[in-house]
Amino acid sequence: MALAVHDIRSPRPEQVAARMAQAISEVLVRARPAEQLGGVATTAVVRLLERRADPPVLATARVVPRPIVTALRVFSPRTGVIEACAVICVGARHRAVAFRLERAGEGWACVAVQVG
Repeated sequence: MALAVHDIRSPRPEQVAARMAQAISEVLVRARPAEQLGGVATTAVVRLLERRADPPVLATARVVPRPIVTALRVFSPRTGVIEACAVICVGARHRAVAFRLERAGEGWACVAVQVG
């Protein structure tokens, strides 16, 4: 599944942030490889997400529930910058994620992320 953060037809910050929040949540539960964000996130962000992801388990050991972004707050401090925070629910577990996106050509790049 390709990440559509580069889609310039969706210029609304909320749409771009929602896509990135979902992608980050999928990386955190290992439903998506962190490397898949390589085109839309800095190397530092990809490495941080790899470190903060849930420990790997055998696929047969458990079924990972799909992560759901239950809350999203978006702020655009200036043109070309989006700052967002999200609450991600995976089963009974909730995590907080904050991230910053900056314009990169025709798309967006995640340049910072914090995971709680």
